[in-house]
Amino acid sequence: MNTLLQYRDIWLIGGGGKTTLMYRLAALWAGRGEKVLCTTTTRILPPTREECPDLRVDSLAGLLVDLRNRPALLVTAVRGMKDGKCLGFTAEEALTLRLEADRLVVEADGSAGRPVKAHAPHEPVVAPEASCVVATVGSWCVGTPLDADHVHRPERFSLLAGRPMGAPVRADDVATVILHEQGWLRTVPPGAALHVVVTGGDNGILRALERHPRAGRLAGIHLSPGTAADRVA
Repeated sequence: MNTLLQYRDIWLIGGGGKTTLMYRLAALWAGRGEKVLCTTTTRILPPTREECPDLRVDSLAGLLVDLRNRPALLVTAVRGMKDGKCLGFTAEEALTLRLEADRLVVEADGSAGRPVKAHAPHEPVVAPEASCVVATVGSWCVGTPLDADHVHRPERFSLLAGRPMGAPVRADDVATVILHEQGWLRTVPPGAALHVVVTGGDNGILRALERHPRAGRLAGIHLSPGTAADRVA
């Protein structure tokens, strides 16, 4: 996981642990004395005090001034609140916020609480100049039915994986959808490093990713903190 700390900005996509990973990375950077800014291009729940005690809500212009006048090691910056959730910025605006921090981490995707998903054409919202995209997937999706209760946008996932609706999700299906030319890989800017973080154990996903014909596109495959595996593809 420490290999992720080399990037100036990280954009989190997928399901199964994006928010937890965002604040985990932010804490590691802040622990090294680096100024970290967390934000989103979608909608997220407000951070807990343990995750980030400094939540700032303002327009982009207002935040840039505020961050300059009141610097802090760890800040979550959003443009507004609605229905109890933080509203995010466009990808370009999020990247602009990087001017006031050493590191930027952006939650750039939503999965409706599901551990895995397939993307709609408008998802995720990642800047073309992104340095690194981290795709997260919850390993507990393996073995569950390919349906709306367990997979976000299951019809699209079914099409990309070539598996019927209702069939058990396999580790190979997850790897296929992530690295399919019209899957998650489609959403990653050509110049960005792509890492995959598998949360909640393995369940065969790491090996499935390593064996995939497009595994060379991956800069790293990791298990979430607390587990042993951390592999560079």
